[in-house]
Amino acid sequence: MKTSKQTYRISFAVVAVAVALSTGAHAEYRCATPQQLDTEERRACDLAPQETPDALIQFVNRTKGIYNLYVNDYVSEADVKRWELAEQKGVPDSPAIAKAKGDARDSSMRD
Repeated sequence: MKTSKQTYRISFAVVAVAVALSTGAHAEYRCATPQQLDTEERRACDLAPQETPDALIQFVNRTKGIYNLYVNDYVSEADVKRWELAEQKGVPDSPAIAKAKGDARDSSMRD
């Protein structure tokens, strides 16, 4: 039994449309509709407006196994611009990084 070229084309088109729709749905900015978000997604939206992406990235990475969140879903273009501006101004490292640097300095002074 031979399958026509048109059947292959239709099948390919259906798959292409399905992939495009699923990719588009996943790449949306989730914080635009806060009333439709779960608690963990609202938390990610609350973390995105900070001066650096550190807290958001840490939250997403720490809870990835539970919630399967993606950082890019909660970041707007305005967030990226603000982070870049803060980086140019020289915003100090996050408290966790600063503490780790301080701990490393303290331990090297003890030796």
